[in-house]
Amino acid sequence: MQLPPYYRLWIYSINGMLIVIQLIFVLYSYVIFSHQWTKYFPFNWQNWLVILTYGTIGVQFTVYIGGILGALLFNKTILRIYWLFMIPLLLFDLVKAICWAIQLRDMHRHYSKFIQQITDAQVHYGNSMSICSEWYSIQMGLKCCSPTNILRFCNYTDGFIARSICWRL
Repeated sequence: MQLPPYYRLWIYSINGMLIVIQLIFVLYSYVIFSHQWTKYFPFNWQNWLVILTYGTIGVQFTVYIGGILGALLFNKTILRIYWLFMIPLLLFDLVKAICWAIQLRDMHRHYSKFIQQITDAQVHYGNSMSICSEWYSIQMGLKCCSPTNILRFCNYTDGFIARSICWRL
């Protein structure tokens, strides 16, 4: 069985590109999840979809390296194993993308309840000044609006500025 011309080049370039994309994804997600305000985001590293995504990335990274080695060594057995794993992994990525879309839709739908629970918990534990100062920092740093329950709850020292930003948006 003769391989098509440029097959090896195609394997090198596609797998190399996918490895670079995965490394960028891992770097950006680390930056996002290690940010100080991530606690106001309804999921974290322990979310089942995040764990599944990173587990899949590890398997895909191994498969991509196997594809490059198979093309480099011109070993048809390794290339067959590569394709045996590659096709199901691509289909699995499609299923994960649908799951991410559903989860992000649900997260957006229930975000106000999530923020209300965080606010209530902070007040219950006596950290109301902490949550107000953090939301004020978020609001001023990112030029965005706090949720309405935070605006009602917190009595900002410079509340006029905080509210005026939200009214302009």
